[in-house]
Amino acid sequence: MKSFNRNYFVLLAFVLFTNVKGQTISFEQIAPIAPKYTLIADFEAVRYSDLKFGDIDGDGDEDVVITGLSGSGDRIAQVYKNDSSFGFRRVRSDSVLLGASHGTVDLSDVDGDHDLDILITGIKAGLQSHPNTNLYFNDGYGNYSLDTNNSFIQVSLSSVAFFDIDGDFDDDVLISGRTISGLVQIELYENDGAGKFSLVTNTPFDSVQYGAIAVADIDNDSDMDVLITGLNNNSTRISELYLNDGSGNFSTTANDTIFDGVQDGDIVFYDIDYNGTQDLLLVGKNNQNQNIAKLFSNNGSGIFTLLTTSSIAGVSQADISFADINKDQYADLLVVGISGTRLYTNNGKGEFSRSMADTVFKSITNGAIGFSDIDGDNDLDLLITGELYPAGLAEMY
Repeated sequence: MKSFNRNYFVLLAFVLFTNVKGQTISFEQIAPIAPKYTLIADFEAVRYSDLKFGDIDGDGDEDVVITGLSGSGDRIAQVYKNDSSFGFRRVRSDSVLLGASHGTVDLSDVDGDHDLDILITGIKAGLQSHPNTNLYFNDGYGNYSLDTNNSFIQVSLSSVAFFDIDGDFDDDVLISGRTISGLVQIELYENDGAGKFSLVTNTPFDSVQYGAIAVADIDNDSDMDVLITGLNNNSTRISELYLNDGSGNFSTTANDTIFDGVQDGDIVFYDIDYNGTQDLLLVGKNNQNQNIAKLFSNNGSGIFTLLTTSSIAGVSQADISFADINKDQYADLLVVGISGTRLYTNNGKGEFSRSMADTVFKSITNGAIGFSDIDGDNDLDLLITGELYPAGLAEMY
């Protein structure tokens, strides 16, 4: 059944005014021009959602996959193909994907055939409390088939990260979340390069739900390290950093004691001040039940320092994304969550100030954001999904 809470497509243009101190951002609403608006997908409004952009059919533009809970109570997983000139069309063959909410959707070429496969976790369609993890292989044209050879941990309230743990040029995967028993579990799987995954045993990772996983080479030793946040089996909110020895063996480090443990948040590594090191933004609800947003500078050796002058407002039930929205070559920041939807511009030194252009956005929680140049005009467009209480939302800008 289709939801009656449907989203109409809204196009908004970034209008940039330049003065001697930099750029000011404002938004102008533009009505779709017929007949193109009839070819733009009517995205399903969803909450407890996730989304990912990627070129699933190899035509050079970015398509999108969306999961979440619709207004009719259906858990969905939908694929929309982009043809650049005329917008998005729903791929009806996406019915092979089992819908999910309270989870994740991720894209990776797991079998080395140069197309993007899909991994979906979360509460599965038709069953209120049953977690699910499914991998789908791409035929190169954006048509998917269910993987029947791998056996992953079945989780909801989940976090997932694809990354190359051992430098063999394929994507391995780390998955954490709540299992059918109610316990929280985390598992690392090594990829053989052809999409066959094997469980890595005796890892040091703490299991989390309501969490996030971020990976980056934080100490400049040419391998990917891991930061995990969320609520563990002891009902403690954690933020734990693990260093990689280059062969996929991870160890804890005291360098993470500066981080608040959080749940219902997000974490992103990014070089905010363009000095060649991976800095960190951490948001969520900490163990003092405070909604926080803390920005940390990395010295290049994986030692982080809190930037006490940050003006980013605390937030939970959040999603965050860095993107250069005003084309000044510095990554700006969009934050959605309980404290509202807020846009911050970067001056190139890692100093962020709020842009009141964000007043055009609705305040959502339990959602996802994604930037992509959907129409090939060399600027970044934006898709937002999430909960606009008591309903869901999906809007493109």
